[in-house]
Amino acid sequence: KKAEAARGKLFTDAARKISETGFGLAARSYNKTKATRAYDSLGGAQILSVEDLALASASMKQEAKPKLQLVELPKFNFDLLSYEEITFFDALSAYKGRVKDLLAKSAISDAIARLTERPDIAHWVEQGQVIHAQNGGKVCEYCLQEMPKQRQAELAAHFNRSDQDLKKEVTAALSNLEVIREAIQGISFAGKELVYPELREVYGNQLRGILKEEDLIVAHISTLIDALEGKLTRRNERYDMKLSDFNKEFWCEALDEINSIVLIHNSETEAFQNRIDAAFSKIEKHFLSDIESDVSAADGNISSLAATITECVEGDPKKDNAGIETLGNRIIENRAKLANTHQAAVQMSEDLASFLGATILSSSLKAMATGL
Repeated sequence: KKAEAARGKLFTDAARKISETGFGLAARSYNKTKATRAYDSLGGAQILSVEDLALASASMKQEAKPKLQLVELPKFNFDLLSYEEITFFDALSAYKGRVKDLLAKSAISDAIARLTERPDIAHWVEQGQVIHAQNGGKVCEYCLQEMPKQRQAELAAHFNRSDQDLKKEVTAALSNLEVIREAIQGISFAGKELVYPELREVYGNQLRGILKEEDLIVAHISTLIDALEGKLTRRNERYDMKLSDFNKEFWCEALDEINSIVLIHNSETEAFQNRIDAAFSKIEKHFLSDIESDVSAADGNISSLAATITECVEGDPKKDNAGIETLGNRIIENRAKLANTHQAAVQMSEDLASFLGATILSSSLKAMATGL
């Protein structure tokens, strides 16, 4: 009984640890009986590392997390190549080519050197020319002089229609590139704290990688924007410029990986109870595996004691040991023999007394007693 009680205490202690690790308290619903039943179907030791045990315990104490949205790259319909929507990287690639085309274009005009050399003055004169025309076009409000016709002709040639058309093209491209840059900067990724603990490490790695790649892409777009802003002040020139490249492969691979993790996260939310059960099973198997050697030792001790008891009860012919049952039967038989012998002696005495007479027998017995 003591050996069986010691074995039972192993499961009582294991049940307490399982409850405390899984539920944070000693739950009465999980007891020695359930631990013993689970041990019988364990099927081999399954010890967890400290990290995995902590992770399973944390999973048990969590609540179901909200589902997360899949991340999609934006699409645009700038009518750059067609009237259909084009994807982010298609748009970016197309606008890189567009920038190179615009840099190679020139407005047909007799450029005024000073305005070419001083973009700030060119911008001021251009705006002033429009305002001057809107207010009658006679006396300059700045110098109170009438603008010479030759100067008007020079400015008109400089800011001619083709120049204005080129400016519109560059401005439109600038605007669309700003939209593209804002679009990628506006992509929202869920923080790693929003996914389940076992997904955070790989999700965090992918998130850091894609954000780093985002910075490179934004820098590339900024380079294109800077090139077009420079073109606004050099519309009368044709020139080329080395533009930075971008690699969409890593971004797309990282985005696919992030979305795969999001799908796993969402499926875990949908099957949250199954996830809790799996975490509890890991904890249960861990602590039951931890007592396996002690239980085996206790079982061996109980088996040894049971064999000894059986040997005491039934005996062992090989050891020439008679069991309790055999000994009991021998005692009964010997008692029967003794009883029969006593009865025979009494009967013999009675027969002798009858044959010899009581006095002679009595004297003979006394004589025998004296001689003895």
